[in-house]
Amino acid sequence: MIQEKTQRLADLTEQLSEALMAAAICADEMRAIVHTELDSVRKSQVVATETTRIRPAATQAWRLSGTGPSAAQPAEGGASDSGA
Repeated sequence: MIQEKTQRLADLTEQLSEALMAAAICADEMRAIVHTELDSVRKSQVVATETTRIRPAATQAWRLSGTGPSAAQPAEGGASDSGA
């Protein structure tokens, strides 16, 4: 009886060890995915920040030259000057 219980305990210990190893592998994969996503978000925020810093200067140049988007098209919701 003691030998059977000991064997059962050894089997359960092996199953637990395998389950914990599988969980550790899953956790590593999840960690890698999260880090990849965070890096992607950080890079897009940096690009957005750099674009925002550049945009005011470009807008000022467009306004001064009269070639910006507002010079080419009427404002949203406004009527065009075509007389139609």
